[in-house]
Amino acid sequence: MPSKFRVAICGGGVGGLTLASALSKCSEIDIDVYEAAPQFSEAGADIGVWRRP
Repeated sequence: MPSKFRVAICGGGVGGLTLASALSKCSEIDIDVYEAAPQFSEAGADIGVWRRP
């Protein structure tokens, strides 16, 4: 049986966590997310995501 493909994502921000979420849909990929900050906190910014019509 072939081994799983391993991916390391450096950064637990919006981009890193979005990538991790998308890759988690594939069962053949093991994902590790690395973040330098000791805890998650608010950045004081807002992100809006709208659905395409």
